[in-house]
Amino acid sequence: MSNPVDLMRSAVADAASNYAKVTVDHLTLETPCEGWDLRALLNHTYSRFDLSTRAARLEATEDFSIVEIDHVGDDPAGAYERLTTEMLAAWDACDDLETPRVTPMGPIPPEGILLFGAQDVFIHAWDVAKTIGTEPELSAEMIEVFTQTHKQTVDEQTRAMFFTEAITVPDDASPLDKLVAFLGRQP
Repeated sequence: MSNPVDLMRSAVADAASNYAKVTVDHLTLETPCEGWDLRALLNHTYSRFDLSTRAARLEATEDFSIVEIDHVGDDPAGAYERLTTEMLAAWDACDDLETPRVTPMGPIPPEGILLFGAQDVFIHAWDVAKTIGTEPELSAEMIEVFTQTHKQTVDEQTRAMFFTEAITVPDDASPLDKLVAFLGRQP
C-alpha cells in the first residue's frame, strides 16, 4: 500500500476482531511478550494510537509519559474502537504528510509513524489472540503485507530494541507462523 494512512486503516480493520474479544477478565493474563500482562500490552499498543493521533495533529510529544497511561480502563475493546477511530480521523484531517513529527524517539516522518504503528497493531493482534486462547483472525493479504514490511524494516538495531531473535520454523509453517517467528515469537 502506497498511502501510509491506508496501511494504518487496513491494519486497524484487519486486527479489530482480535481486540474486540478482550474482556476485563483477560487483562491479568500473561502475554507472549515476556513480562507483560494483557493490560500492559494493550496500553502499549493503545499509547501508540494516542501518539499517532498527536502526530497527525502536529502536537509535539517529547516524552512517552504523556501517552503511556491507562487507556484500557474497564473497557478494553471499547478503548480500541475509540482510540483507532480518533487516530484515523486525525490522519484523515491532516494535510501534511511530509513534516517530521516530534516524538520521544526524535523527529520521525509521518510515514514512519504510520508504518510502525500499523506493524505494531497488527502483530500485537496475534499476541492478544494467543493470550486469550483464540486463533488469531488476520487476513492472508495483510499477513503478506506485514511480512514484507517487517523484513524491510527489522534490522539488527530494530531487533535489539523491539524484538528477540528470530525463531526457526519448518518450511511448511503457515505464513503467519513464519511472520511471528521472524519477530521472535514462538508460533
